[in-house]
Amino acid sequence: MTQSRQLRVFICHSSNDKPVVRDLYQRLNEEGWIDPWLDSEKLNPGDSWAYEIEKAVEETDIILVCLSKQSVNKEGYVQRELRIALDFADYKPEGTVFIIPVRLEECEPPKRLRAWQYADFFPQENRDQSYQKLLNGLKKRANGLQLPTERSIKSMQEALKEADLEEDAKLVNQVIQKSLLSAERVKEQIRETLTYVSNEELDEAEDYDEVEKRIRIPLPVDKYYLYTIDDGIALRSHPSLDGKLLDRLTANTKVISLELKIVVDAKVGVPGQWIHVQTPDETQGYVAAWFLIGNNEYQNHSFVVAPLPTAEAAFRTEPLVASETLIRVIPNTENLVCLEPVDVAVKKIGVVGQWLKVRDQENQFGYVAAWWLTKANPFFST
Repeated sequence: MTQSRQLRVFICHSSNDKPVVRDLYQRLNEEGWIDPWLDSEKLNPGDSWAYEIEKAVEETDIILVCLSKQSVNKEGYVQRELRIALDFADYKPEGTVFIIPVRLEECEPPKRLRAWQYADFFPQENRDQSYQKLLNGLKKRANGLQLPTERSIKSMQEALKEADLEEDAKLVNQVIQKSLLSAERVKEQIRETLTYVSNEELDEAEDYDEVEKRIRIPLPVDKYYLYTIDDGIALRSHPSLDGKLLDRLTANTKVISLELKIVVDAKVGVPGQWIHVQTPDETQGYVAAWFLIGNNEYQNHSFVVAPLPTAEAAFRTEPLVASETLIRVIPNTENLVCLEPVDVAVKKIGVVGQWLKVRDQENQFGYVAAWWLTKANPFFST
């Protein structure tokens, strides 16, 4: 019998490979049936690195070991990052797909990893094809565990009930049913929305994508704003992972919903749901609802911090003081966007031993020692 949970995937990597590993994490996270574990996303300031890593490896279904020339030659890399993973692999039944080495560039895998067939996540121009091959290996493991290998989509009715909007479910369902028109009717509606594309141009257009760009959904009178909660969120032409990628949005991007507020409230945060939006540069497309939050939640979520007036702050890939974690030094004139809940973050500021997850002005994510920070003015606006 198929279980309902997601496939748990642990991503083992070197901090030097963070940019390409984050791309891999984002792709896996968008699949919907995969729950990827990446230290920079899952570890909280103050967590015990060794304990949390061991716990995550123990609970995972499969481990992706990301390899590059730097990582395989880095002193202590295999001994530290792989020791726990390889120890657990020894206890798995023979033939179990538990470890997949993933080469990020041309390199020779360490001896202890040569027992497993590796996958490639390079070169850049062939990354999509390489990613699909990696997915095949993950699907094999998921099938062996009787886990789903497709996104679990909740019905709108279920989403409304969970959002405590059951009273409005019937009304919204009627709206949805009326929107499910025949192909001919949809085509007529498209024609009606076009202000400067003739019927002949629509019928004879060879590149429908170009025509589609000229179709604009009018903005609602009462604008309803949503915000992205992470970096690299995809804006797509259709409400599906198969939709054409229009753009990648940075964290905290303010978008306008093109759908009814009552429908949007039921979708926000729900895996499998998509919301039609307009971005600040007036591009219209669809964003995965599970990567969006509403305006009220957003205002209670983040604020701006800055280094103390008499100090500078080290911006790091992990909440750890080490030469390999340093990204750059933040001057005391630069503000940072705190990505932790306000009620949690304010208790950390100025406290030795505490760390805050932040975003810098270059849209990079990382950690800063909270004892070198002070609170600045709120950055959001409605």
